[in-house]
Amino acid sequence: MKIEQPGGHLDQMIRQTRASLMQLSSMADSKANMLLTAASVVITLCVPHLGSSAFRIPLVILVGGSLVTALMAAWCNYPRLPSAKHVSLEEARSEDFNILFFGDFSRMPYGQFEQAIGSAFNDQNRAYAIQLREIHALGCFLAKRKYRLVRWCYLSFMTSLICSACLALAQALGFLGQLNGT
Repeated sequence: MKIEQPGGHLDQMIRQTRASLMQLSSMADSKANMLLTAASVVITLCVPHLGSSAFRIPLVILVGGSLVTALMAAWCNYPRLPSAKHVSLEEARSEDFNILFFGDFSRMPYGQFEQAIGSAFNDQNRAYAIQLREIHALGCFLAKRKYRLVRWCYLSFMTSLICSACLALAQALGFLGQLNGT
């Protein structure tokens, strides 16, 4: 990549994009935490009633869906780090390596990190390329991983709520019909 006119406008664009992605990541974490809390509350409130309730099947569906939601929400916020093996300077220059991500640069001895980042500081095109690689990696992680899991959490929770409510309503109407017939 060759930057023809580097300057403050590009720096501001990169800074704003990075800030937006970090805000989106924080929002996904907050949503996953809210779903984890809601699912945990539903499980806590429903489990004691499973043994004696006439609405056992709707409660089992609700607890099961909430358990799936809680597990996926926890998985969404589960930290992932690359392997602990050390990285060479050649590997650090590959497209898969992000010198600005702590999970990557922490696998390098400080001297190698300093050399790799120093070469980027002295080449503005490379410095921009590294920043864009970081933005791309974070955006891909958000789109392909974090928000996809949050979406599945919402779907699991809503599906279990709707299914259990419909089944409970059907059972209630059935019980009302039996009472009116006697």
